[in-house]
Parts: sequence; C-alpha cells; structure tokens
Amino acid sequence: GARWGAPASLLDERPEEVSPLEAVEDILKLQLATYTPSDDPLAVYFKIHIERKGADALPVPVLPKDVLLMQDCSESMTQAKLDACKMGLHAWLDRLRPDDRFELVGFREDTHRCFGAWTNLV
Repeated sequence: GARWGAPASLLDERPEEVSPLEAVEDILKLQLATYTPSDDPLAVYFKIHIERKGADALPVPVLPKDVLLMQDCSESMTQAKLDACKMGLHAWLDRLRPDDRFELVGFREDTHRCFGAWTNLV
C-alpha cells in the first residue's frame, strides 16, 4: 500500500539551518479555496492565498523558504493532469528567489526524492 509521510532525512535539519518563527497573525491574512471538478468528484484541489492585512500592517520581511513540490506518478494521472502539474511546477520554480531551496518528491506506491536534499536554483 501507499506509504505516507516525508522521508525522515528530508526534515532532518540542524537548528541553525531553520529560520526562527515569529507570529504573523497581525500582519497577514489567509484565504483558502477548494475546487472539485464535475468530471472527477473524488478529486479536490486547493489554493491558499496569503497577503498583508492592509497598508498599515508592518512590513513583511522576505525570508528564504524551503518548498516541497509533490508529483503524483500513479497510473491515475492522465496526460492532461501531467501537463497541468508540469505547468504548476514550472510556475513555482519561476517564483523561487536565489536563497530559496526546493525538493521534488514523486509518489505512487512509495515516495522518491528527485535531488536527495534541499536544492537551490542557482
């Protein structure tokens, strides 16, 4: 059967490699939207939109981020779904900044990491 969860080494980082967290509820607002296509009622897609609360909100610093991109490689993926996923992956890669890191994980019965570690574009 399917094995869920990221490989342990993917999240095995030293404390100095992790950005400190600060509360952002007073600065940011979040909107969540879901979509279920009429031709595939078992599929649910979601979109999270994060933005500043207003012009008077404190500035939000741009911090380096780690982005984990997932690719469904199962037999249920039609060519149209693969093409849409490829476009989405390219769109994410186009948004990454030089200090950002990413990893691509493919999954079907189990997971496979593309690079084996967090990777920069440059």
